[in-house]
Amino acid sequence: MLLRMASVSPKILRKVPTSRNVSKSSKVRATRKSKRTSSEHEVYEKAIKQKKNDKSCPEDFIKVLKGVFKQNGEAKKKDFMQKYMKEKFPVYGLYAPERRQLQKEFMIEPDDRNEMYEVLKLCWNDDYREIQYFGIDYAVKFLKIFSGVNASEGEESLKLCYFLISTKSWWDTVDLLSSKVVGHLVKTYPNLQPTMDEWCEDENMWIRRASILYQLNYNKNTDSEILFRYCKTLANEKDFFIRKALGWALRNYGRFQGKIVKNFVTENQDILSNLTIKEALKNIK
Repeated sequence: MLLRMASVSPKILRKVPTSRNVSKSSKVRATRKSKRTSSEHEVYEKAIKQKKNDKSCPEDFIKVLKGVFKQNGEAKKKDFMQKYMKEKFPVYGLYAPERRQLQKEFMIEPDDRNEMYEVLKLCWNDDYREIQYFGIDYAVKFLKIFSGVNASEGEESLKLCYFLISTKSWWDTVDLLSSKVVGHLVKTYPNLQPTMDEWCEDENMWIRRASILYQLNYNKNTDSEILFRYCKTLANEKDFFIRKALGWALRNYGRFQGKIVKNFVTENQDILSNLTIKEALKNIK
């Protein structure tokens, strides 16, 4: 059962120095920071008790994860990350490698898609960005379960992706969900392709961006007709994130079909933005 809590070692709640050459004062600060508050200790003990009793709930699962992230966040990283993300979301101050190490014990296989849906919705209802990052890693790790066993279940998961992409939207989550999750769903169930046509003309800019990027990991198997058609549909967009995404998708496909991409850009240079053209041809001679 997914929410049968992993045996979250107390060690994971300590701040582990990343370098062997750590000053004595740094070790003292790390030791002090590793101490849990009484409330955090109660949450931790409750989670372990629930594991032993073979039952738990999504809310407690995420609550314990948040405690782990909070205990290990760093102020300097927090300041940098929030500035980099233009202060759009609060963060704990965890870079990806450290966060992924901390969340390993929380990557517990779910029983079914419904459990996944519940956990993902909780992740997106949370304020902190690292919790959404965990949600994406979680969806990718258990992508086979998330995809379901038939087109109908795949469509349900695609609808959830729409919610995740259009909620708390920014390029950091949108791009990963589009290329790693949405792309897999459409590839697995080709009958979902018409939904991508709808996304391409959706009123939400991030959904339109997702329609451009979902084929990003298809590489040489990219459907050029769809890619080029979407590029033409969105060529007149003024938004930076759309123009950038068009160039990125074309550049990526150009790694395998450089001549075809160059010809497309040349034939449509009157409608494509300078940014899109620059990005598309960056690695094509």
